[in-house]
Amino acid sequence: MEDNQKMITEVLSVSSIVERVANDIFHFIKQNHNINKVRDVSFIGSADITLKTHDFDNEEDVNDFNEECEYERYEEAYIDKSQKIHGIKFHMECATLNGNIVNDKLLDVLYHEVEHAYQDYCKLVRGVDVSKTPRYKLYKFAIEHMNNTNYCLFVFCYIVYMSDWNEQDSFVNQLYSMLNQNNKVINKYNLNTYYHESDAYSHLKRLLKFQKELPKWDENDIRYSDMKFILNMNNINFDKNQIIELLNKTIGRFSTKIGKILAKIMLEKNITEHVAYYRKPIPKSVLKRLNL
Repeated sequence: MEDNQKMITEVLSVSSIVERVANDIFHFIKQNHNINKVRDVSFIGSADITLKTHDFDNEEDVNDFNEECEYERYEEAYIDKSQKIHGIKFHMECATLNGNIVNDKLLDVLYHEVEHAYQDYCKLVRGVDVSKTPRYKLYKFAIEHMNNTNYCLFVFCYIVYMSDWNEQDSFVNQLYSMLNQNNKVINKYNLNTYYHESDAYSHLKRLLKFQKELPKWDENDIRYSDMKFILNMNNINFDKNQIIELLNKTIGRFSTKIGKILAKIMLEKNITEHVAYYRKPIPKSVLKRLNL
């Protein structure tokens, strides 16, 4: 039970619990596309499933389809006497080839959302009501305003979203799933290519872009002034230097987590040579700590 209650602190950044649960749910879905509930899967006592499939008759269309998975926690989510979580739901869309799930893209996004479920589970076990914390309210504000047309506000919200440890760990788990698919033969020549196709890489690349831009922001710019006005209206106090500080911390932790996943894949695939992709976008300071 103690192992189940730990947050994600494994040396190589991947929770074996999340890995096992994501794979189990994926297996159930492949067995039964009409599945609407899973029960007694590790820390999950019960979870509702909604699955929408899009059937194609050729692999090219299947590969072009973007699988989706969203995790939802109901207000009445609870932990039962056996210390398992109830009151959660996974909404999924995936492609099928002549009625069959033929690739593991759905598993990638499932890793991401099971991570959220596990973090919620850990908090419920500890009696933490996340929805009442200032940090959660800031996160919710960021989600609600992420698509704002004001560029400065969009950047701020994006940084807040990616600063959330649960989101970082979820993208890291998703990266691990993607690189660990059975249909991929990973070696030192193609790991870089696969990594660059991941959501984790895309998010880190965008954060690094903002890291160059933010110090040049003109605080007299109307976009910045409008952002400050909206933040103040919502009792959120952040100036440019504080946003930069949050961004730097976010990049530091997220890049470290990504570096550990790449190290884990190298270890599992017996890749012993250092390859060029470790230089960017992973900072040199991360390489030194990883002894790579």
